[in-house]
Parts: sequence; C-alpha cells; structure tokens
Amino acid sequence: MSQLKAMKFRVESPEHSEKIQKKLFEIGYKWWDGPILQFLNAPFLFADEGGGLCWKDDPEYFESEEVTKYQEMQLVEITICDFVPVPKNTPEKDVVVFDGKEYDKEQFKELLKEVIESL
Repeated sequence: MSQLKAMKFRVESPEHSEKIQKKLFEIGYKWWDGPILQFLNAPFLFADEGGGLCWKDDPEYFESEEVTKYQEMQLVEITICDFVPVPKNTPEKDVVVFDGKEYDKEQFKELLKEVIESL
C-alpha cells in the first residue's frame, strides 16, 4: 500500500517550486515523464496518492471541491526541507483537529460531553 498523500502547494517563486519538486522526487512523486524539474513558474502544484504530479494556474481550481481531499502543504526549511500542513483558515467556524481528523468545535464539545457523561 502506498504511503503517498494527496497534497497541494501554493508556489511563491521558481526557487520555491524547485525545492518543493526536489523534495517530492525524494519521496517518490514524479511528473508523467519522470522526476525532472519543470513548470517552475506554475503558481499551484498538486501531488496525488499515485505519485503523480500536475500543475494549474487557476486559483479557483486550487480552492475547488475537486481538490478538497488534497491537503494544502507548505515547504519549511530548518536544517532539512519538509512539508507541513497549512492551518485551515475558517473564520465562519472553529475547527478542532483530533487524531488527524477535523471536527467542528461545537460538534467536538458535544462529543466530549457525551463521552464524559457515559463514564
């Protein structure tokens, strides 16, 4: 079973794209024609669970329902490059992340209340 994830990236510059792509190649992702640096000016990159890479220049597609399963990631450099999730910006509701899953804050409070009452 593959450990590759569906991810999407907002690319800040060609240099940023290069770093993202090189890290993705190390993990096992590649373009249809191989692990070759390309599309460095593309503003959005996508990596799918099958190891494929693609790009788009449409911000509406980046936010669309079609790619909601893709977790938005960013490249962070400390001593090595790594990917970390970008926190969801949801001003209309508070979100709690528990065990890798997102819950509406009010829904999560109700679930906790039910668990506590059942003890």
